[in-house]
Amino acid sequence: MERVNTKNVIVIGSGIAGTASAFRLWQSGYHVTLLGRRSNPRALRPPGA
Repeated sequence: MERVNTKNVIVIGSGIAGTASAFRLWQSGYHVTLLGRRSNPRALRPPGA
């Protein structure tokens, strides 16, 4: 059974490093919000959530 993390994370910076970090956290089961300078916040929910 896969364990889903219920913690929320905000990643500030939607460049290569911020996007990669957000993706890895999302894969690990975190609820991720990605903030960029010129974009609206993007919420990523973990798979299966």
